[in-house]
Amino acid sequence: MEDARAAFSANTCSGCHGAETGTSLKQVLRRLPGTASDLSPFLKGVTLTDMCGISRTYSELERRRVDLCQLLSSTCTQINAEPRVTFAH
Repeated sequence: MEDARAAFSANTCSGCHGAETGTSLKQVLRRLPGTASDLSPFLKGVTLTDMCGISRTYSELERRRVDLCQLLSSTCTQINAEPRVTFAH
């Protein structure tokens, strides 16, 4: 039940852009000219305790890097055999 609640929350706007992931409204923060933008904890990596008291770790950029590496090392047959997955965006 707690995992279902966390998965649902992560696929809502306030899940990724709110307290659930330790993030303010923006994932990429404003910057001064000539300086690099800072990224949200959700993107860089953070461990938080959710409203059910469960510790959850988020590191979205690393998750996407791993997914891309797995995709690039897969054959077309392997890719076609994967079940379709839909995300909020």
